[in-house]
Amino acid sequence: FPVTIVGMKNIQLDMKEEDAKIIDAFFIHNYGAGLAQLGILKPFVLSSMALIKSISCTEVESYESFFTAKAIEDRKQIIGLETVEIQIGIFDQIPFSVQIQEMINMISDNSGDEDFQKMIKTYLSQDVEALYQTMNSEGMIKDYRELMLDQRNQSWIKRLEQGMEDESLFVAVGAGHLGGEMGVISLLRKAGYQVEPVLE
Repeated sequence: FPVTIVGMKNIQLDMKEEDAKIIDAFFIHNYGAGLAQLGILKPFVLSSMALIKSISCTEVESYESFFTAKAIEDRKQIIGLETVEIQIGIFDQIPFSVQIQEMINMISDNSGDEDFQKMIKTYLSQDVEALYQTMNSEGMIKDYRELMLDQRNQSWIKRLEQGMEDESLFVAVGAGHLGGEMGVISLLRKAGYQVEPVLE
């Protein structure tokens, strides 16, 4: 029997035919399933899947997984700065057409690995402001910085201040949240905290 999932719209309905062909071929080649199957996923999920296949790393390890495992091993309490629902809700506020175009650009011009390697190089230089500029120079993050970074940073500072009243905290955030006038470092300093880098 054919199954219809109510409310699950396939994104290929909002794409130009030539773009849909490029995206479809990419996912069939890399995942064995095309837009007919994967097109019901949100564009940011598909973009994440596409980025993983676009970068040249043979071994992928996440800092988040490392720190989470370390905290569990040391029996430390883990508290998120925001919920998964909040994170997903951010992308619900960005037009799907913008998210789809970002994915099309990454796949069609094969820029995912080049952009990723540039970010890694800047990250390893430990230049927070240069990394912030690199991440905010173009595309969706630049156009929706206030929603994707600034507003979230401000809400995090309120939570951090409450937590730091009683105890020391180890806080891990994505490097893109650190720099800029509305970055976590600047906002902590504005709130009266002394923030210093720890270098090896």
